[in-house]
Amino acid sequence: MKYYSTILGIGIDTVSIQRFHKLINKRGEKFIHRLFHPKEIESCPVSFSLAFSSNKEQPLNSDNKSIDEVDPLQWRISQYYASRWAAKEATLKALGFGGIGSKEMYVYKTKHSNNEESIINEGDNELNTNNLTKLYPPKMKLEGKQINAILQNIIKERNADDYKVYLSISHDSDMAIANVLIEAIHHLE
Repeated sequence: MKYYSTILGIGIDTVSIQRFHKLINKRGEKFIHRLFHPKEIESCPVSFSLAFSSNKEQPLNSDNKSIDEVDPLQWRISQYYASRWAAKEATLKALGFGGIGSKEMYVYKTKHSNNEESIINEGDNELNTNNLTKLYPPKMKLEGKQINAILQNIIKERNADDYKVYLSISHDSDMAIANVLIEAIHHLE
């Protein structure tokens, strides 16, 4: 089926990972369960109870630690959730709405099981991708009642048939950043 697309919105957001670490230390695992979708919590690469166990040398309320002094497992969890929070905020900016519950959307990744060697041909140049790392970009799923109602209104206003969300997440040192582009899909008959 042929289609064309238009941009519904673009959003970007940054979040301090250290600030998120302080919030997690102060409020604990309940904080995570209040803000994040269960699928995001399940996908976290580090167990919360392992990283923030009570027998850790670092006290949970250690707010004045530098990045280098934070337990690496705690930092990884903080990095993970800060980047997902940035993605949620960037999505709201792309939609042009605030006040939508953060559990109405979630970040996920898919892995493709295609292990075939690949060659990209462009004219006379061949690029052998056997030694390159395949990156699987994060995706944003919008599934809540409120966010879907907003999306359906926007799609209807634009005379579109569907939408697609593009997400990019990165982090460096103390900052996490996310960029979201939402595209309206218009099917051609």
